[in-house]
Parts: sequence; structure tokens; C-alpha cells
Amino acid sequence: MLINLLEETVASRQKLRGAIESLNSKKRTHVKLQTKTEHPYVEINPKVCNGSPVIVGTRIRIVDIAIEYEYMNCTPDDIVNAHPHLKLEQIHDALSYYYEHRSEIDKKK
Repeated sequence: MLINLLEETVASRQKLRGAIESLNSKKRTHVKLQTKTEHPYVEINPKVCNGSPVIVGTRIRIVDIAIEYEYMNCTPDDIVNAHPHLKLEQIHDALSYYYEHRSEIDKKK
């Protein structure tokens, strides 16, 4: 009886290790999918907004910031007031990224 209990414990631990290893490999895959940019506040992740460039840690697309700036005539300060969880440096970095990649971003609009 004691041997059966020990065997079950060992089997359970092996299953648990396998599950943990599986989760860790999925986490590594998720990190690999993100594309680093030269802009510290911009990221591209296929799992966020269909891979559209966004402000890091948000789902706010760079193109949406550009639209507010260019077509709605909002200043960067106005945009921060409309999105109080964002910082002014994030808005400026988003606009910088937009102007550097304007042609490819405008194609996706």
C-alpha cells in the first residue's frame, strides 16, 4: 500500500513538472512573438490588435494616436488629457514611430 502511494506521488509530480515545463515554453513563445522597435514605448505583438503597432502595455494603436493628432487636430497634450493613463513621452514616441513608418501604417488603415 505504501509503495502504491509513493508511485502515485511520483507520477503526480512528473505530471506537474510536465505541465510547468509546457507553461514555461508557452511563455517563452509569447515573448518571442513581440517585436522590439527602436521606440521604447512602441511594441508589435501579433496577439494584440492583430499585430498593429501599439503603445507598450496598452491596446492603443499608433495609428489611432496619429489620427487624433493629424485629422482631429489634437495636440499631444490634448491626447494625454483624452487618455489620462498615457504619458506625454508615450504620445511623442508614438507620433515619431508613425512618421517613420507612415507609408506602411497608412496602407493598413
